[in-house]
Amino acid sequence: MTFLKNAAALALLMALTSCGGSSSNSSKPVTPAGDTLASACPEVIDLVKQGADSIEKADKEKAFSDPVYLDKLESIVKRLDEIEAGIGTDEEAAPVQNLANGFAKILEEQSDDQAITLSTGRMFATAAHKLGSACITLTLRKN
Repeated sequence: MTFLKNAAALALLMALTSCGGSSSNSSKPVTPAGDTLASACPEVIDLVKQGADSIEKADKEKAFSDPVYLDKLESIVKRLDEIEAGIGTDEEAAPVQNLANGFAKILEEQSDDQAITLSTGRMFATAAHKLGSACITLTLRKN
């Protein structure tokens, strides 16, 4: 799936530019995202990785309506919404909201026990790409 490849590429880019989040260890508490996109990047990228891993597993197992999987997607959407609301400017918050919208659309389709449509995959990939680009730009400015 194209969006999974983009999510993996995004995670790699974040690791290479020092904007990557912590590993996906759910036993570790996640630090608050902060009030700028730059400070939110590590957590948002970690959420993308968690979501991509969950989506890939559900796709392999054809377990789209698995409650654990759907709860994971829903928690990612909620956290992205919280992060977006905490970012000080609309311009910086927009990539996070677009990503949340992409995950929400995936959740909607998967809740109906459907595979992710191509248009939703493209929407998600575009949102992930734009967010990754914004994080890279902010990281390069900081360095």
